[in-house]
Amino acid sequence: MHYFLLLSCFLFSTHTFASKRVLVVSWDGFRPDFLTSDTFKTPNTRKLMNEGAYSLDLESVNPTVTYPNHTTMVTGVPSSVHGILSNTVFDSAKGPLAAWYWESNKIKTQPLWKQAYEEGKKTSILGWPVTVGGKATWFFPEIFAVAGMTKTNEELIRTASDPAALKEVETALNEKIPTENELPHDQWLVKAAIYLENKHHPDLQLVHLANVDHWQHESGINSKETIASVEEMDRQIGEISAAAKKENVCLIVLGDHGHADFQSVYNINFIFKKHGLLNINEKKELVSWKAVAHSSGGMAAIYLKPEADRKAVEKVLKNELKNGFEILSKNGFKTLNIYPDADFVVIAKIGYGISGGFNKDKEIDVQTTTHANHGYLSSLKEMKTVFLASGCGIKPKNIGKMSMLQVAPTIAKLLGMKLKAAKSKPVL
Repeated sequence: MHYFLLLSCFLFSTHTFASKRVLVVSWDGFRPDFLTSDTFKTPNTRKLMNEGAYSLDLESVNPTVTYPNHTTMVTGVPSSVHGILSNTVFDSAKGPLAAWYWESNKIKTQPLWKQAYEEGKKTSILGWPVTVGGKATWFFPEIFAVAGMTKTNEELIRTASDPAALKEVETALNEKIPTENELPHDQWLVKAAIYLENKHHPDLQLVHLANVDHWQHESGINSKETIASVEEMDRQIGEISAAAKKENVCLIVLGDHGHADFQSVYNINFIFKKHGLLNINEKKELVSWKAVAHSSGGMAAIYLKPEADRKAVEKVLKNELKNGFEILSKNGFKTLNIYPDADFVVIAKIGYGISGGFNKDKEIDVQTTTHANHGYLSSLKEMKTVFLASGCGIKPKNIGKMSMLQVAPTIAKLLGMKLKAAKSKPVL
């Protein structure tokens, strides 16, 4: 009698706390209205929502751009802690760089995927940001060519990826990894994830899909191109969901930020140049500066050299950015957990954008075609995104309001792991 009682308790305990396998799909620019508006036909993703746990009120960390939020998804801490402060890098000596935060060694706290691999779990990285130089069982990190680089996208991706894993997947799919635009690249990553799920059963897969974000930037939040990209993404989610169900895998589909259309872009570095606060050469490259802006779309960090007159710079910002912007000093933006070394932060209202480019010849560019952006305050409804989780025994429920800081603890709990740096509670 006691034996059977103890055995039943043991079985219940192992069932309750046993680790599960997790497939995480990041849908870049995943807006809640993709699942609530008749404008978008998303039957597969809506089915996923109805069958599992979901939040249509997932708040990103600031700034609401891709690389800081993808790093928070796998660390559970804000950008000021994990160190990925924007998409692109700011160098205290050189100023804003074209290079992005591609390399994982720039992360100051241990990411979930690294810990899982070190603990002996089988891991798969498929286009996930800020992973170059890391290790996984199957490793295809995100990297691409920008100004000043001599290598092509293909050369960069092949150099950064695990060659044996890449050869295996390309052979199995009978298709080389596409490297020149988002849609075929997304489609290949989805096929790769499904192949790996069926063939190798990874404990953790992280997949980043960027095509919908691309078309919102290019054509606006409700353009025919955006609608088509959302419906194609829904088709891919249907394929992934079917594979996850077959393998009894925990499937998480989530976004990193929302999107909003904008009409005017303010060129802060041109404004600084006009006021003698920075200098550029004939190639439109930064030569020297007392004040410079590093843009994240709807937000910009302002950095000053020691010799700069702080009050004079603040006066320039307030005089030139009177409407549609908020200027915050260190005390004002400290609670946002952003840009620990910045002197000011400029925050745009919806409808406005901020450029940090050095090739501008006027203060304001008015858009003649529709474009969308993000990077605005995470508390704004336009920046909210989505979290969906289903399979592996996850019960249907509306999570309600959720923080991006809760994503990593939730994934870790499903994997039977504990993240030291993360403080937020899991939602499942």
